[in-house]
Amino acid sequence: MIWEWTRLTRGRPIVRVSAYVYALAALVALLWLRHQPVLGRETIIWIVACTWATDIGAYFVGASAGGAKLAPRISPSKTWSGLIGGMAWAAVTSAALGYAFGVGSTFSLAVIGACLAVVGQVGDLAESAAKRGAGVKDSGNLIPGHGGLLDRVDGLVAILVVVALVRLTVDGAWPWN
Repeated sequence: MIWEWTRLTRGRPIVRVSAYVYALAALVALLWLRHQPVLGRETIIWIVACTWATDIGAYFVGASAGGAKLAPRISPSKTWSGLIGGMAWAAVTSAALGYAFGVGSTFSLAVIGACLAVVGQVGDLAESAAKRGAGVKDSGNLIPGHGGLLDRVDGLVAILVVVALVRLTVDGAWPWN
């Protein structure tokens, strides 16, 4: 991932340093959240599942419903219907995992899942904006035909950072109570 950020930030040292800090923050967040003494593994499963649900829901709903573009200059194929679909799929996934793990309020987890979908889409749009700024179509060629590794983890990176920051600010209790 770092090599892809290096490619996208060539000639912009402040942006490059910010990208490295962001990537490092995601890695630290992943490790810190996973190693929480209570429900660390479940938290990571929940984050990954919500991220996947967002991407899958946004793709299928956006492709089938179409509609107004979300950010046409940054990512022309993203639609508002896709965002809403991603939010719905993430809400259902979040609530279902809370139920499966026997923790949290189903309604609260559904709302949090929908909010995480928005965070994931913001991460996706930020990576798309970085690609546009660098004048490249794909962030790398490690995964041919998929826009690069960053396209596979852009939402996950954003969600990891946000969940870790929220957990830090509410004494590590969220989202399970």
